[in-house]
Amino acid sequence: MQKTSSFRRFVVLPAVLVLAAACVSTPPPSPVPCCDAPWGYEAPEHWADLSPCYAECRNGGEQSPIDIVNPQRAELPAVDFSGYGTVPDLVARHDGHTIRIDVPKPKADSDPPVAWLKLGGVTYRLDQFHFHTPSEHRVRGNDRPIEIHFVNISPGGRVVAVGVFIKDGPSNPELAKIWKDLPPKGESRPVGTLDLGHLLPPRSERTSYRYSGSLTNPPCGQGYQWIVYSQPLTLAAEEIGKLQAIFSGKEFPEGNRRRPQPLNGRIVLTDVPRL
Repeated sequence: MQKTSSFRRFVVLPAVLVLAAACVSTPPPSPVPCCDAPWGYEAPEHWADLSPCYAECRNGGEQSPIDIVNPQRAELPAVDFSGYGTVPDLVARHDGHTIRIDVPKPKADSDPPVAWLKLGGVTYRLDQFHFHTPSEHRVRGNDRPIEIHFVNISPGGRVVAVGVFIKDGPSNPELAKIWKDLPPKGESRPVGTLDLGHLLPPRSERTSYRYSGSLTNPPCGQGYQWIVYSQPLTLAAEEIGKLQAIFSGKEFPEGNRRRPQPLNGRIVLTDVPRL
């Protein structure tokens, strides 16, 4: 899951200051700020070697994604997605790591968010969503061809990250608007109007897995609440293949995903019915 333009990481401030201080040795190794050091998917296991700001990619105890193996059953609070409505004038861009769609921010702080969800009485603004292929999360060792990540931010800076799988099947009309012209690296393409509610599983099928995790790419900041829905959306095989072709080759030997990280004692909760 990518960081947002307005939210870099969810950590205690002194830790950031310590890491930042480690980046300004004399002379600096490059004009690029250490917390924006270039990274890629060639060797995710070495992200922490690229910058002191990426230390949590190796040392963090609550990293994402994970392989969901033995979740604990629980009654989970419903997520209110009524704020995931129709949004016009959206643009898809290839930022070198993923295909990403940013949701316009309110023009004024007092204005309501363009798209939002509510959980536990808190409103989270949808900042952006993007795609990974193959999926980053796995369930009992099994992945899906694609996973969407929706990044939602509260006024206080907390993040709820929502993961939705995509499998082979009939084309999704809303996703097809994005897929009709997927941008090449460094470029953008207009998408137009999307009904974001149709990028989620049907309301009656929104059972999920929930756990505490992190950003799935540098700087791998922790403190994210993850909600991964079990019921996938579908896309036609040729559409799935288009995304896989973009994120393949030398730059993407395993696609644009990070491998599952150790659970380290974390508990994963679920309301998915027993099979």
